[in-house]
Amino acid sequence: MAAANASARALRAAALSSPAAEFASFRLVIDCGASACDGERIYPVANLLRTDGQQQTLARLVGRLRCQVCGRPPVMVVLETGPEVATRGRMHRMSLRGPEILQPDRNW
Repeated sequence: MAAANASARALRAAALSSPAAEFASFRLVIDCGASACDGERIYPVANLLRTDGQQQTLARLVGRLRCQVCGRPPVMVVLETGPEVATRGRMHRMSLRGPEILQPDRNW
């Protein structure tokens, strides 16, 4: 992946062009933006790879996402890694679609 001192936009582009299988241990937080759909949903990338196949880029995986309630594409997609809620540690988040969020440490 890209260097630690790269811009948020460069890191996003590098992540989206990478094979989705490289992010199998990460989660995607998605939101379609509709108030009737109850906000964010979290999906492990590994589960999405099981249904959509291993041989695709992260951009293609994100492009195929749809809300299970209303069928809209998400307006916000965040790639997230880090500890589960019950454990200690730092979570890292990067926006793939929507407002730019970048909270990596040096090992992102």
